[in-house]
Amino acid sequence: MNRIGWIILVLLALPAAGIADIRIFGLPGADIYGNQTGGAFLVGAEADLASMTGESFLNNTWIGVAGGAAEVSNGTFSLNQMDIGLSLDWQYRKVLGTPLFGGVSLFAAPAIADRVSTSGSSGNMVGMLLLPRLSAGVDLGDSFQVSLTAGPKFEVFSTFYLTSLYAGIEVAWLIKPSARHDAVPATIVITNQQIVVTNQAFSTQLESILQSNQITATVSKQQNETRLEMSDILFEKGKAEVNTNFARVITTIASTLRSYSNLYVLVEGHSDNVGDEKFNRELSEKRAQAVAEIFLSSGMPYSKVFSKGYGGTQPIASNDDEAGRSRNRRVEIRFIESQR
Repeated sequence: MNRIGWIILVLLALPAAGIADIRIFGLPGADIYGNQTGGAFLVGAEADLASMTGESFLNNTWIGVAGGAAEVSNGTFSLNQMDIGLSLDWQYRKVLGTPLFGGVSLFAAPAIADRVSTSGSSGNMVGMLLLPRLSAGVDLGDSFQVSLTAGPKFEVFSTFYLTSLYAGIEVAWLIKPSARHDAVPATIVITNQQIVVTNQAFSTQLESILQSNQITATVSKQQNETRLEMSDILFEKGKAEVNTNFARVITTIASTLRSYSNLYVLVEGHSDNVGDEKFNRELSEKRAQAVAEIFLSSGMPYSKVFSKGYGGTQPIASNDDEAGRSRNRRVEIRFIESQR
C-alpha cells in the first residue's frame, strides 16, 4: 500500500475512535484555461479540527492529505504526474435551514512528473504544485456533499512553470463518530408530536459544561424532556448577537452531541411583554436563530437544527415585576430524538 493509502487509513480510524469527524473526497476536473490543457483526479481524506479540539474558531475547518494524478500538455511537451500533499478546506455556512455552503480550499504538494516532448525525448522531473480553489456546494442528507469548485493552478519545475484555471466537481463523504450511548436525550414537541425518551447522563453533561464555563442557566428534567433555559444576559439589550463566552459553550455542547445518534435541536426564543409585540417576536426569532446557527456552524447538519421565536406569548413568570420579566426574556434549547 502506498503512503497516502496508509495516511487515509489512519484518518478513517479517527471517527471510529470518537476522536474526529472525517471527510473523504474525490475531485475529477480539468484545466480549462491557460498555457496547459488536460485532466486530473484528486482524492483525499481530511479531519475536522473543531471536533478534535473543541475550539469554535476552527468550525468547519478540515485538514488532511490528498493525492492526485494528471496528464497535461502545453503544445510542446506533455506531463504525466503524481502529487501527494497537504489538503485544507474551510466551509462557510450562514444560511440556517438550507443545505447550501461555500468553501475555500488549498492543495499543496510536490509534483513528480514524466515529461515527454513532441520530439520523443523524455525525463523525470520534480516540482511544486499549488491549487487554491473556491467552491459552492450542497449537502445531500447528513453524510454527503457535492460542490462545484474552481481556482488557479500553479506548477513550478526547475526549467519552466505552468499556470491554468482548474475546475471540477467534488463529491465528499462525511464520517462521524459512532454513537457511544444507549439512548438519546429526549425532549419535547415540534408540531404536536411528543418524544418520550430521556437520558439522565446527558443532563448531567450539560450541567457540567455550564458550570465549567461559569454560565448561569437551568437544566430542567420534567417528565419526558430535558430543557436548557438561559436568560437574555447572553445578548445585549435589543440585539441578537450571542456573546463570545456563550458561543464557546454552545460549541462544546454541539461537540458532545456528536456522541448521540438521531438527535435534533430546537432553539426557542422568548421575550417579556414590554414594548412592541411585533418587535419582541422578531427579536426572539433572531436570537433563536443566532443560537441555532452556532450549532449549525459547529458541524450539526442543517436538517437537524431548528429555531423559532415566540415573542411574549409563552411567559414562565409574571410580567408584573422585573424579576419575572427577566425570566421571560430567555432562550430555551430542546434536544429531540427522532423515532424513525
